[in-house]
Amino acid sequence: MEGIFKNAEFYTEINTKRFGFESDVYAEKSGIKLIVQCKQHDNSYLNVIEKLFEWEAKGRYAKVNKVILVVSGREIREDEYEKAKELGVCLWNEDLIQELLKLNKEDLKKELNRLIEFKEEEYKQKEEKEETKEETKEEEKEKTEEEKERIELEEIRKEIFEERRIRQEKKKNGISEFIRVVIWLICILVFLYVGYLLFF
Repeated sequence: MEGIFKNAEFYTEINTKRFGFESDVYAEKSGIKLIVQCKQHDNSYLNVIEKLFEWEAKGRYAKVNKVILVVSGREIREDEYEKAKELGVCLWNEDLIQELLKLNKEDLKKELNRLIEFKEEEYKQKEEKEETKEETKEEEKEKTEEEKERIELEEIRKEIFEERRIRQEKKKNGISEFIRVVIWLICILVFLYVGYLLFF
């Protein structure tokens, strides 16, 4: 199974536990994530509908775009296909797998896109949306940084203005104090001079 998706240029992992449970194949392409689980009927009883519910729930938990359940060793019944469609799970039989293995790369891509109900355009649209989202985040980050710089500059400007105001205030106060001292000295001198005139 892995070879089919690898041939269609999917990134793949086999027997992976990346979601906390083991799945036979994990496949990803352009942000589209798939889980593939294979079930062999053999002589044991296989409840396909039960497995559909199980893997649909696992797919929701893992937040993948599609779950593919492959059943081999027996025919898939019509009610099982209906339930798979209802749950949004791809239900494939071994005949379909054999057909996919015969396809060349380009035909395989098209057939997989059709089977999993995703088109190449949708891959691109998803990529573009992700890129737009990232660009928006970057723009917002830049705006935030610019705003932060603007606020910092404004704070610096206020500090400089406040320091200048304080210096000017001190200068004014210094001049006023000097004038008061001069006036006080003049008054003393006048007083002494008047006293001198009166007594002499």
